[in-house]
Amino acid sequence: MAGKRLRLDSKFQLNKEAARTSVLSSRWVNLWRHTSSLDFRADAALARIRKNCKNRDLWSEEGRKYEEWVNRVIGSHKSVTLKEFRVCFDLCFSSQESITRWFEFAFMRHVQKLDLDFSVLARYKRFTETHYTLREEFLTRISGGNSCIGFKSLKELSLKCLNVTGQAIEILLRMCPLLEKLVVHRTTKISNLEVCGPSLVLKHFELVYCFGLESVKVSAPNLISLIGLNADGLLLGNVPMLKEVTVNCLHHYVSIEKLLPTLSCCIYQLEILTLILKSYRKVRQLRFFFFFFFNCFLFCFDIIIVIMLCTMLCLVEKCSTDVS
Repeated sequence: MAGKRLRLDSKFQLNKEAARTSVLSSRWVNLWRHTSSLDFRADAALARIRKNCKNRDLWSEEGRKYEEWVNRVIGSHKSVTLKEFRVCFDLCFSSQESITRWFEFAFMRHVQKLDLDFSVLARYKRFTETHYTLREEFLTRISGGNSCIGFKSLKELSLKCLNVTGQAIEILLRMCPLLEKLVVHRTTKISNLEVCGPSLVLKHFELVYCFGLESVKVSAPNLISLIGLNADGLLLGNVPMLKEVTVNCLHHYVSIEKLLPTLSCCIYQLEILTLILKSYRKVRQLRFFFFFFFNCFLFCFDIIIVIMLCTMLCLVEKCSTDVS
């Protein structure tokens, strides 16, 4: 019974505690080689870096160890499919070849959930220090004529603190017919993006801290939540299922009034609307906005409006840091 439960366990986090279990039974020695979920956690190493964040030598050394660890594991992995592949660290420019190999490894195993997070130490470095770019040429190359590469199983994709172009995202949307969740954080390579198509099954789309972004066109019939986009340059089309929207109004030139035409196609179906504001000055612009919503309430419009003032959030964060 114990053996059967182990074989059915689809989640096996690759940390030191998990590695120690291999000495308990000879049957467990190679168990991790066949797991369908690879989650590379390095909490202790990240804690050491945060404690000595100015020590770049330590940063590089821990990154090198992490990179070697991931490469060693995927080199010995035997499962032909993956439910999840997650990497969470901050790597330097020299890791580009390895990151490319991780992409190829995940897609060759028809991964369902792919999470590459290089933003865990983002607060300790400049925004432009994103060392890897996922290019459309790479995606076209690995998919063209190679039956071993599988994009069709991918359901969730999260890319944080690595550059990805708008063209690359559009290619992924075309090649991943089951993609339901797409998260992109901290990139500077996207200027114009179209997330459109009648056959898209995308339900959750999150685009945060993407400086240089000029326009985003969204037309996705199954989309439920849209998070983090700027009010300016956002164009919504066919979104009949959209229930939750978070809009970034941080820039000084963004007017709250511009949200009305942007949301006109879906305003009566929203359940949660979050506005991210930079300062209290923006609150004065909300009078016209709330007047519109007051009229919506007269038509039994049920919506929760959340106003986030970044100045307040920063103060709360600072206070909590001081207390800790």
